[in-house]
Parts: sequence; structure tokens; C-alpha cells
Amino acid sequence: MRRASICLILLACAAGCPVAALAYPTTQIAPAFSNNKLGAGTFVSFSGVTTNTTGGLPGPIHEAVIHLPLGLGVHTAGFATCSAGVLERDGPGACSAASKAGPLGSAVGKAPLGDSIVTEPVTIQPFLGPPDAQGHTQLVLYANGVSPVSVQYVIVGTLLADDPPFGQKLVIPIPEIDTVPGAQPASIVSFKLAVGATRVGRVKVKTHGKVETVRAKIYGITVPKRCPKGGFPWRGEFHDDGDFTSIVTAKSPCPKR
Repeated sequence: MRRASICLILLACAAGCPVAALAYPTTQIAPAFSNNKLGAGTFVSFSGVTTNTTGGLPGPIHEAVIHLPLGLGVHTAGFATCSAGVLERDGPGACSAASKAGPLGSAVGKAPLGDSIVTEPVTIQPFLGPPDAQGHTQLVLYANGVSPVSVQYVIVGTLLADDPPFGQKLVIPIPEIDTVPGAQPASIVSFKLAVGATRVGRVKVKTHGKVETVRAKIYGITVPKRCPKGGFPWRGEFHDDGDFTSIVTAKSPCPKR
């Protein structure tokens, strides 16, 4: 099984690719919060379609950097984890259901084979991975394809500090995605993924002037407590296997007052 050093197939494709000499891939995405209230627990969803400026298939992306809005909360304390090593060796069935970092997502890869196109749909299950040696949060994606060939990939995403107007970024090396023998590596042409997790824990709340400890749902991701004018900013940087870097920006709307 192949392993990439960082997260989200879907994120890897999740932003655009405006760069290239003659032809380059472009991706349209719409990042969104499932609960768009300031400071609220939420899931972050991405979906999109990648195309080529001259028609045909877009080229593969080999590295992606996803910049996240300033103030986006990522809370991992108390959540179960599953490592890339366990997934590579034993598959997702060996991971605790509590380590899942979102519902089952999907993507579609396409690769040229002679005059035809090979299509490989895959499912993507996100897991919260253990922190790396420097203590950085990791998101592990298990991608599974069944037809026309059986393929499995483990992609590990690392969350790093970023500069304003962003707060954190995911750096994502993307592996070559093989399909049938003789075909070129596949390019991701569409994807859909949501990331987030919940657990039940004890939290302190203030009721009628009195602080009490109660059991409540705790979210792994929270919406920033402030929204800049114009919306929450997102940015994607995508690198091919040469010298080209494509950049796309997006904004998700501020909550209505």
C-alpha cells in the first residue's frame, strides 16, 4: 500500500490550480461549515470538480497546501486516534469508530489508457491520527477503490501554524494514484469530503449565576469566534511534479446576524 505524508485526497484537489504554460487543471470548490454560527461546533465540508483549461483530463497534483481561516478551532483532547501504520497493515476495520474524523467521503479518479479513459471511484474515510513527533495534529485519510482494480491509499495530513489572515494550514504530498496496468497515474476529477468529529464529555456551564459540570457533546472543530468583512478566507496552493504552482482563493459567508 502506498503512503503519502499528509492528509485529504479530497483537500488535495479541493481548491484550484491556476498555473501552467499551455494547459493546467482548474478546480471549483465551496468550503462550508455545517453549523455556521460563530464559535459553534461544526464539520467542515469540501466538494468540487477539477477540469483542464484545454479540455481532456487535468494533470495529477503532487502536493497541496490548504490555508484555513484564522480562529478555526481544532480540538483533539479526549478524542480517539488511529495511526497510518494500523490502516496500512490492517485496514479501517482495525480502527475504533470513535477515531473517525468525519463521514465517508468520495472521489473519482480518471486516467488515460490509449484512446480510452479509465475511471476509478474511491471512498475516503477520514481518521484523527496521533500527533507527529513535533506534536502537530494529523488527519489520516483511507482511500479505497474497488473497480476496475482494487486500490488502497493512506494519506496523512499535518496541521501547521500559518500567517494571517489564516491561522493554520494543511501540507499534503499526494501519491501517484495507479489504476489498471498500462494506464497513466490518475487525476482526481471530483471529490466530496466532510471533516469533523464529536464526543460526549464533561463541560462547565454557568446557569443562573452558578457554574456546574454537565455532560455535553464536544466538537473537534469550532467556527472562528469572529468573521472578517467579506467572509472567512481560504487558500489552496497546488504543485505538480514540475515547477508549476497553482493558487486559488475562496471565501465562505459570515453567519447572518
